Amino acid sequence: MSYDLIVMPPRGTLLALNERRQLVDDFRKETHLDGRCEITDFMREPIGFPSDQKALEESFRKGEFSRGEYEAFCSAHQLTPAGGERQSRKAARLFLDKKLGQHLMCLKLPPAKMVDEVREAYRLIVEFARRHKLVVIDPQLGVDIDLGDPGEFPPMW
Repeated sequence: MSYDLIVMPPRGTLLALNERRQLVDDFRKETHLDGRCEITDFMREPIGFPSDQKALEESFRKGEFSRGEYEAFCSAHQLTPAGGERQSRKAARLFLDKKLGQHLMCLKLPPAKMVDEVREAYRLIVEFARRHKLVVIDPQLGVDIDLGDPGEFPPMW
């Protein structure tokens, strides 16, 4: 079984594609974890999918976000969701990224039997996130890792 971590900017922050690429490049250079960890970056321009529109509608229904804040976001970012399906999907994706977080990369830690490598990889990931003011999410638990007190290993490792 693999253990994954997700790295992203703080919620409420949208980074341009070139900024995201730079952070991932810096991560690779600063940590040298390529090969020890499987690194999947999210460097596509957000195009959005029908599931994004459904998730957005569901969040309106549940009261998590309001249509007013979505419309204000679209206006501030020159997005025209009424301009067609493609634009509507992109607007939904960008809004959800801003509210829920814009993933930069997913990191698959070394196998559990490689205890020292897992410990070192985790330490490097946490240090990088601290230096660059990023967030590390443990998707196994669905929580942010406390970068002030991350522990020696990820929470459920």
